Amino acid sequence: MTRLMYYEWYKAFGGFKWLIIVVILIIKAVFTYQSLDVSVDFSIPIYREYISELSEMSQSKAEKFILSENERINSVLGGYTEMESAYSSGKLSLEEYKAYIKIYHDAKSKASAFNAVYQKHEQLSMLSNENRIYFYDLEWYTFGEYMGLDFFAIFLIMIFTVPIFCREHSLNTHHLNMVCKNGRTKLHITKLMLGFISGLVLGLLAYSIDFAIFGLRYGFEYSDMPIQAVMGYSHNADNVSVLGMFAAMSVSKVLWCGCLALMICGICALLRNNIISVIMCAALLFFPMQVLKLNENSPSWLYSISILSGLSGSKENIDILTPLINTAIWIVINLLVTATVYTKRRE
Repeated sequence: MTRLMYYEWYKAFGGFKWLIIVVILIIKAVFTYQSLDVSVDFSIPIYREYISELSEMSQSKAEKFILSENERINSVLGGYTEMESAYSSGKLSLEEYKAYIKIYHDAKSKASAFNAVYQKHEQLSMLSNENRIYFYDLEWYTFGEYMGLDFFAIFLIMIFTVPIFCREHSLNTHHLNMVCKNGRTKLHITKLMLGFISGLVLGLLAYSIDFAIFGLRYGFEYSDMPIQAVMGYSHNADNVSVLGMFAAMSVSKVLWCGCLALMICGICALLRNNIISVIMCAALLFFPMQVLKLNENSPSWLYSISILSGLSGSKENIDILTPLINTAIWIVINLLVTATVYTKRRE
């Protein structure tokens, strides 16, 4: 089995084929580096300044400060028309008007950033006291937004998994498998194992690059903070750190990559054609998602059965069980395919 596995591995990845993986991963690294730029619709320095001040306050002082600042900004911005009218009617001197305009522009420049801080305050107010921590989270938030659907991982798995079962048929050498000394069933299972392992390894490489590039750009500051304190992650589990959340997210996605590889193996073993297999795999991946987009009343299970639902999700509670169940289902499907192919070849 070991020698057979090595032979199948060499056919799939030997020679200069590994260069394709290296080139694609380099392109992915460049794309990831550019995609991790923090892009928000408010001033990042002002947001950072607010968060820095709040992080040094006690919870009670932080709450009072936010409520007071919210009232101040709303009061200044809301009083513009009244102050403009007062100055026009002569009730307000030029010096008083200039002083107000200075305060007004200051409040206006901080309004959007403070609005983000206020939303964060509302998010933290729903958490337990130990998780009500203010820290600069925009870099982790951006990382979470980026860790959605990874087309590089899907592309790698697709181009290297499809040939495992379709190569012999495309080269018209599949008849040699009839007299394989290792046995047709053993060969089929070896290919299945190689496909599954390849999916896991390629997925691991793809998501490891995400972590490496993020660490290179920003480091892992605040990685030990609770994930619930990061913008948009309030519904996640208690007592989970930021790094723990993203690590679990990556593990889940790697498992889904293995499940994707098993799905491709099963389809390729049945169809035995590169192009048709790729089209069918793409249909099984994207069709449920498109149906859901076109019809919001579609049953929710239609979305959950798509492997893309696991590969694209990022903010939900991490579910390791679902990809394991899907993997087990595809293993059973592949074993049934193995039995079917074996029976047909015996006849």
